[in-house]
Parts: sequence; C-alpha cells; structure tokens
Amino acid sequence: MPIFVISERNFTYGKQNRRKQMYRVYDKKETTWVKENIYLAPNNDLYLAKKNLLGNMTLSLISDNRYVYQIDTGLLDKNKQLIFEGDICKAIQSGMVGLISYSSDYGAYVFLDYTEHKWYPLGKEICLNNIEVVGNIFDNPELIPDSQEDKEDGQQTL
Repeated sequence: MPIFVISERNFTYGKQNRRKQMYRVYDKKETTWVKENIYLAPNNDLYLAKKNLLGNMTLSLISDNRYVYQIDTGLLDKNKQLIFEGDICKAIQSGMVGLISYSSDYGAYVFLDYTEHKWYPLGKEICLNNIEVVGNIFDNPELIPDSQEDKEDGQQTL
C-alpha cells in the first residue's frame, strides 16, 4: 500500500529527542491525496506552496474543511510500514480490523475495534509486530465493519 507522505516537520519531545514528523493530506472534494507541496504549520494550519510568475514560492492558506491531514504515529507495523492516523490495521493473531486514532483522553494512539466497540492502546494491548496496515479511511472505508458512508459530504460516520 503506498504511503502518500507530502512533507515533514520537526517534532520535539523535550530538549534532546527530535524526529521528523510525517503527514499526508487528503482532498475531500477531489477525493484524492494531495501530491503538491503542502506545509503544516505549528498551529496545524495547512498552506499550499506554489511558484508565482517570477519563480518565487508563495504560501496560501487552504480551506480546513476541504482538506484532512493525517499525522504519522511514529510507530511501524509488522512490515516496518509507518502507521498514520486514519490507517486501517488488522491484528494478525485475532483477525480484528480497526482504525488507528489518537485519544487525547489517554495521550496515546489507539486501535479502534468497531466489531467489538472497544479500543486498545497501541504498543500496550496491541503489539506492533502483530498488526499490519491494510488500508486507510479514505481509500478503503469498506474494510471497517459497520461503517456507513454519509452521501452528503463523503465523511465516515462510525
């Protein structure tokens, strides 16, 4: 499965630990991944970078209700593939299929199991060498059990 990583930004955990944070952007109107230069600002605003007639780069704020960005979790699945928010993963041993999401209540990424209506913290109850990315919420919504597509705006109601 391709990873549509558009750009990266520095992400700091305290003073010492720093890594590049990857993200990807989906255009809900065009129903496709954005493959242009997108910049995710520290305040989480999205900007499109384009060259003007003089060859200089200009940034323009893009509509936040048309575009959805998904940030990487910093975690890898059993195939060493980077896991993003919105990825659909399968637990190999149990066969559970779930959506990866961030829980601000627990400060962790979780595996949402829609069949059992439960969630499991990644790395604690769901071992990362036991899950595999099989799709994402935009390209493969049919992989999520009991998901219903809202015809009006193309959003998933889960």
